[in-house]
Amino acid sequence: MLTTSPTVWFKSHLNYLGGNTNAYKCPANMAATTFASLPYPVDYVVNSHIIRALWPGWPATSQPTPLRTTQLPAPSEFLISTEDSRTMNNYQWHANDFDWVRTHWNQPGVTYGTGLYRHSNTAVAGGADGHVEMLKVPSVIPNAAAGNYPTPDLGQIGDTKNGPALWTGPTPKLYIRLDSTSDPTGADVRYGF
Repeated sequence: MLTTSPTVWFKSHLNYLGGNTNAYKCPANMAATTFASLPYPVDYVVNSHIIRALWPGWPATSQPTPLRTTQLPAPSEFLISTEDSRTMNNYQWHANDFDWVRTHWNQPGVTYGTGLYRHSNTAVAGGADGHVEMLKVPSVIPNAAAGNYPTPDLGQIGDTKNGPALWTGPTPKLYIRLDSTSDPTGADVRYGF
């Protein structure tokens, strides 16, 4: 979801923070660069299969319905948020956004995944039950050749528990979605749970 949308999570949650935008900054991120359309620095991304916002341009009959944690079979197994790069224009990721980051992991000049490995190749991630995990992710290969851009998996971040996955990891601790059967590409937030 683009930063200009009024329903992007960090805009819709701002009232609950008393308007304090510092809550959206990772203390370890010293980067001054911010994507041009960001109204303030934001260092986090949410899982759009769980935090479902209205999508501008979609007909009302196609809008995603809100997902409650009671609809998650095991909230402690699903990622609700993790770190992002301020140079991105998307702060609500589908499974296919995570996959895009994976397939461009080592590509020189691509900064979208920097939030995931900012803390010594670990991503700070929140589970849908409210707990926080440090998830191990692959190391970045500086100046990698094109054949090495993709990484085989995202370490302890898994795509789906059931159905064909966009990537599989050896030891996922948190998943993006429960099921990929209705949406194998991971692009539609109305599916996955």
